[in-house]
Amino acid sequence: MLDALVANTDRHHQNWAALRRPDGLGLAPTFDHGACLARNLLDSERSKRLQSTDSGFQIRTFATKARSAFYFGAGSPKPLTTLEAWNAFSSLAPSAAKTWLECLRRLENNLFEEILGQIPPARMSETTRSFTLRLLLTNKERLFETANHD
Repeated sequence: MLDALVANTDRHHQNWAALRRPDGLGLAPTFDHGACLARNLLDSERSKRLQSTDSGFQIRTFATKARSAFYFGAGSPKPLTTLEAWNAFSSLAPSAAKTWLECLRRLENNLFEEILGQIPPARMSETTRSFTLRLLLTNKERLFETANHD
């Protein structure tokens, strides 16, 4: 879910792990988020996407193109999107998916804005801050939309 929320495009087989515990295996804390939140975009493109009236160039369309490094099967021609990966994994553990969606539901949208607002301007431009906020809110919305279709 986190990868779908932050549009992480680098969650491959070496970027997740399990921990062996006395009661069995569990997921390790999440790590390696360097390829998320549209890090490769220049502010000029972010600004254009923020202002675009072309639905094919807006942030929502951009968000739908975030690909994971997971494939549906051995013969699949392209990797799943981050949202498709979330849906595939959530169908394997619906109770856990419901729990995580409820955690996400409790995160108020203004919390994202508050967190981004704490990043110094020297580290994140206002354009990047605005784009990132819109991307997060869009992906949060998309996660709930797919959950409501199941």
